[in-house]
Amino acid sequence: MYVAAGEWIYHFDIFEKLIRGRAVDIVQPDVCRVKGVTEWIKIAKFAEEYDVPLAPHFVMDLHVHLACAFPNGLTIEHMAWLTPLFKKSLAIEDGYAIAPEIGGHGVEFDEMVLGSLSGTL
Repeated sequence: MYVAAGEWIYHFDIFEKLIRGRAVDIVQPDVCRVKGVTEWIKIAKFAEEYDVPLAPHFVMDLHVHLACAFPNGLTIEHMAWLTPLFKKSLAIEDGYAIAPEIGGHGVEFDEMVLGSLSGTL
């Protein structure tokens, strides 16, 4: 049975210990929880050195470009309940997420939907 970890880990050093110690088979860094894209890339590169696959946690619209940038990108999480928050949902074809071909991270929130949620989160 494969062991995946990382969705609640905030620091590179902990990922480093898990990967170096072969304590995980798959890492799940979350760009929203680590120190942003730069830290996420540092984790991904380190995991790649040890042939540890990446399965980023949470917002797939943010992670699809990152996961596609690394040969050890394995999966991204699909959370259908998040889809209404975005103006354009991530394209999925035959079970594969298609990275948008626009600049930046590609996430554009639907302000109307977000406004209707204020006070409920």
